[in-house]
Amino acid sequence: MHAKTDGFVGRLGLVTVRAVMVGSIAGAVVGGVIGTIDTPIVGTFFGALFGSLLGTMSGVADGVVLTGLTSVTRSRWAARLVSALMWLLASCVAVAVNGPFIVLHDTVGQVIVAAVCVLLGAAVGPVIAFGDDQAVLVGRFAVVPLSGLASRVLVWGATGGAAVGAVTGLVIGILAYLPTAPVAAVEGAVLGSVSGTVLAALLGGVAALPRLWARR
Repeated sequence: MHAKTDGFVGRLGLVTVRAVMVGSIAGAVVGGVIGTIDTPIVGTFFGALFGSLLGTMSGVADGVVLTGLTSVTRSRWAARLVSALMWLLASCVAVAVNGPFIVLHDTVGQVIVAAVCVLLGAAVGPVIAFGDDQAVLVGRFAVVPLSGLASRVLVWGATGGAAVGAVTGLVIGILAYLPTAPVAAVEGAVLGSVSGTVLAALLGGVAALPRLWARR
């Protein structure tokens, strides 16, 4: 009995951690895109922040539910269905809260956000539930897992975005009022790093989704 309990608790921890990580990244991307449509850069930052927080919270619930699922079945399609439903619920929460984001006030925008969340949830369900990490080809010979490639892409995106943002902020600060240039550079780096991360995650996700759907 204790062994079964310990095994469930261990799975719960692993699955929930994966769910929170995936949920926060996906939430940041979706929220960042929504914010960018409203107000590029600044809207991207706050949209990504809101989406990441919501993704983290929904990830906890998703992890608990998927852990229970793995106790009764190893079906990948069951994991896809359950995860899709959980992500649909998260999108409904986002639409209900909506805040200042214009996209979430529009019916068409709400439907699109819900549909995207359902597709993303279904795609990553097996990854969260069972820890699937399909290998991908990089270059001609190297083969790396998706998680390793994803971390590199996010680091590159954040670094590149921060550099561009810092330079842009510095130039704007110099032209506007010289003493504020360092502060403007820091602000630009923060906003740019978030925008760069969102863009990198978006492009990486588009490239990775076909592989996540490849295994049935």
